[in-house]
Amino acid sequence: MTHSKMRLIVASNNSNKLREFREILGERFDIVSMHEAGIDADIEENGTTFEENALIKANYVMNACHCAAIADDSGLEVDALGGAPGVYSARYAGGHGDDKANRLLLLKNMEGETNRRAYFESAEKSAICRRDCAGSLRPRAYRMPRHM
Repeated sequence: MTHSKMRLIVASNNSNKLREFREILGERFDIVSMHEAGIDADIEENGTTFEENALIKANYVMNACHCAAIADDSGLEVDALGGAPGVYSARYAGGHGDDKANRLLLLKNMEGETNRRAYFESAEKSAICRRDCAGSLRPRAYRMPRHM
């Protein structure tokens, strides 16, 4: 008897993010992008934490398609900058996703700082049902490529 996998929509169209979710969860779930699910939206990430932003995205997708959804939010937190850019990492220099401008502004803001300690933070949230529900995602730690 063949069991079909449960459909899980990733609140993203980022091909790298989709690849990662498929590598981690693909054996158990049919991983689908927002585009593949017919959702064409730029979800406003107006939370103050990575967890809030991930939940905002997961709930948006779940409500749009009445299907289980998963989302993440992540960014760089720099000690010398009081945790900035934090949840604003992708739009630190103004426009969303301008990695080069974000890096240049970060380096400019770090001029003269001796504490160069920084952390990459990430939060994953899922939305499964229309009522209060709980679950967990057990993350795996991966080594970052040396060229990053």
